[in-house]
Amino acid sequence: MSVKVKICGLMQPEDTLAALEADADFVGVVFAESKRRQTVESARKVLAPIEKRGGLPFWLTVTEGYPPQEWYFQAAQRLEHTLQGKRPLVVGVFQDQTPEEINRIAEEVELDMVQIGGEDPWEMTSDLHTHTIKTVRGGSASFGEVRIGPYLCLLDSQDSGRGQTFPWDRATRLALQMPLMLAGGLNADNVREAIQKVRPWAVDVSSGVEREGRKDPQLIKEFVRRVREAA
Repeated sequence: MSVKVKICGLMQPEDTLAALEADADFVGVVFAESKRRQTVESARKVLAPIEKRGGLPFWLTVTEGYPPQEWYFQAAQRLEHTLQGKRPLVVGVFQDQTPEEINRIAEEVELDMVQIGGEDPWEMTSDLHTHTIKTVRGGSASFGEVRIGPYLCLLDSQDSGRGQTFPWDRATRLALQMPLMLAGGLNADNVREAIQKVRPWAVDVSSGVEREGRKDPQLIKEFVRRVREAA
């Protein structure tokens, strides 16, 4: 199974085209407070190259009583199947925002998934109408804190979006127990080492494929190539 790639923080339609050409599996648009923050109108323009967005063809239900480990393996398996031979999944990134605001934006932009912050409660997923990725602070992550509800956990550094790495030891232990997406300071130079050490299900990059604050198509292409080779 190949490691999946998420190119996050898209700001221009050209960024989306570059991610498509590089064969990324996920693309992310930020709606949280950030220098990359988008409005509904600007996000629609950024994502215009990707047609037929707006949801995934499966649901897991909490009432089925999955233990956390089985829940996340089931979700990863179904995400894997959804991604086969199809367009990348579109993720909206949120933090410290209400479920009502997230649901409204997800519907208006036709997002496939939403990503909530490290400080957002696990229970928030029950109020969201879109499949969810939950950010977890990688420096202190443990399997004991994991709850079901999100479909994927993203391990990031303490300051998301700032291109900072964190010690991968905890991520490595967590990745042995569940599929996860690894973020935090990744770039083409260190992603091979990260994959070999952590063995994540997916990796996430934003600033690591930028030059002077803008996405660089060559860096995106090189990052994805290094991931495919490492896997």
